[in-house]
Amino acid sequence: MSKLIRYIIAAALIAGASSLAASDPAPAATPAKDPATTTTTTPAATTTTPAATTATPAAPAATTETPPPAKKKAPRPHPTPPKSAAKPVEPPPPPKTTATVVTNEGLSERCILSTVVTAVDGKEVKATDKTDTFEFAPGEHSISGYGGVDPTKCATFAGDKPVVLTAGEHIGQSTLKFTVVAGKTYYLGVDVRKGDKSTWKIVVWQIKH
Repeated sequence: MSKLIRYIIAAALIAGASSLAASDPAPAATPAKDPATTTTTTPAATTTTPAATTATPAAPAATTETPPPAKKKAPRPHPTPPKSAAKPVEPPPPPKTTATVVTNEGLSERCILSTVVTAVDGKEVKATDKTDTFEFAPGEHSISGYGGVDPTKCATFAGDKPVVLTAGEHIGQSTLKFTVVAGKTYYLGVDVRKGDKSTWKIVVWQIKH
């Protein structure tokens, strides 16, 4: 019995020793240094060269410059013509102080014949002194005469029942008394519009101012 216990104890001790040996291994043997060989371990030089950074300046933005507006040429001054002397203002003509009487402008187609004047204000007008226009002072005047020129344009002498004239007859021989005003023009003629010769006479057929 004692041998068996001793055996178990011994076995337990051996097992415990083996377990300790397995859990704590012996340190590795350091090889012996060779005195003839000297090894110098120089740490590798590490040079960190910063990356060359060349900053390229950015190109300036293209700028389109607007050219200044072209300067307008000042117009050349025109030479000023010399001032002419001002013309004197002529005064208006004085008002007419007489009246004009026209006797040679009739209207034959309307049976108003021009007037052949034989006397003015009772004074005979000679054939050599005959005129067609007279200037009268304002007031009453008289003209004597008869119808002339071409009476055949009038219906009285060329109608269905034309009036027959005798040879040398003075058509509408008569005297007109009338009043004139300065500045006016009076047109006289012999009115033969009616077929009755006793109605033919000198009349004023138009007045112009």
